[in-house]
Formats: sequence, structure tokens, C-alpha cells
Amino acid sequence: QVIAPPSPPCSIANNSSTTTLGGVGGITYPTVSHTGGLNYSVYATNGSQTINFVFKNGEPKPGIYLVEAGYFPSESDRVSVYIQAGFYDFFMESYYTVYVNKVNGKLQFSFCSAPFSNPVGNTPVIISAKVTLP
Repeated sequence: QVIAPPSPPCSIANNSSTTTLGGVGGITYPTVSHTGGLNYSVYATNGSQTINFVFKNGEPKPGIYLVEAGYFPSESDRVSVYIQAGFYDFFMESYYTVYVNKVNGKLQFSFCSAPFSNPVGNTPVIISAKVTLP
């Protein structure tokens, strides 16, 4: 028996993010793409910011993935998430969850109220996002 992954516990507009800190997140992403290979990477960008989801060992199956802070996860059941904004990278903290679902045959990646590192100050950064591959 296959159990469908649960829907994320927050409602975010597709290809967008919310944030508690101006300058990182809180935008829409008109361009969404991915690259395959050893690391499967999903990129959502609007030109000034890019949110990255990186999985190990190819395209992820629908399910819930634990975050491993950094650029690349060490296990195939983990995901690394970071936002490039200007000269800075904001990393989602380890052990939060990313939801991967298939919606109308397309992979969708989302997370809710996740804390990110803040390389430019002490203000906490809490971001929610939802990105769907075209």
C-alpha cells in the first residue's frame, strides 16, 4: 500500500514565498527549472533571488524530506534548501521538513515556517514557500 504524502500545513501561492525579513524571500518566482544527475537540483528565481532545493541520487519521490543544512545533503532521504540573495546565502536549518508532492504530473516542493540562517544580522528569518516545476 502506497500512502500519498500529506499536504503541507500552510497555504502559499504557487511559485512564491513569504518571509519575516525583507530582502530574502517574500517574492514570486517566475522562472522554475531543475538539473538532474547525482544531485537533483530545483531552482526558482526572479533574477535577484534564487531558492534552491537539492536532493541526492536523482529525482525525489513524493514524500516528506528532512532538511540537512548546507549546499548538498549526505543522504537520499534528506534535502538541502538555501536562498541566494545578493552576495549572501541563507540556509534552512537542519531537521525541518520539505514536502514533495506530484500535482497534475508535476513535482511540487514546499515548506512552512522554516527558520533560515541569517548571514547579515541577528534577526531570525522564517520563510514559507511553494515551487512547482513547469
